[in-house]
Amino acid sequence: MTVLPHSSLQPGLPFPSLEINVVGIEETQPLFDATSERAKLIVVFRGAFCPFCRKTIEKLKETLPLLQEAEIDLIAISADKQEVAEKHVQDNEITFPVGYNLGVQEMKQLGVYVSAPTNYIEQEQLFSEPAWFLVLSNGLIKFLDYSSVPFGGRPDVERVVQFYKWTLGNGSKVAWGAHAI
Repeated sequence: MTVLPHSSLQPGLPFPSLEINVVGIEETQPLFDATSERAKLIVVFRGAFCPFCRKTIEKLKETLPLLQEAEIDLIAISADKQEVAEKHVQDNEITFPVGYNLGVQEMKQLGVYVSAPTNYIEQEQLFSEPAWFLVLSNGLIKFLDYSSVPFGGRPDVERVVQFYKWTLGNGSKVAWGAHAI
């Protein structure tokens, strides 16, 4: 087994500029739009094949009004092929944007952990393990969470929103976890 070098993004730093494919939109879109006045929660998931991820998507659907009320946009993205992503969105009545075809270069820029298909996974290409990024309207990463396993990296949406509101209300400029020792 070959282990690839890994580096992660950090809170307080700019979110990388990436173009992605989004279900229902012909042209690629910026994963984060620097002209937006809203924060954005970017949820990277393994793919429609993953039962843990399907549960996460369901939870995101349930808590979408909470995110909208807090003025946080949401997108979920995976390495799924277009047809798989479109079917996943349609079958599960997902109303928020879902990106697809997340490539290895984009995964590397995001600093996510990458896994290869195995004999028990219905996947043909490399895919990302879960990661969440809360990006402020100024493009800086406020919160991130990475996992190297399928069952990790799934923060509670209510707590993410609570944290976001608390930091706004307190004028917090702190980037927790961004200090080297």
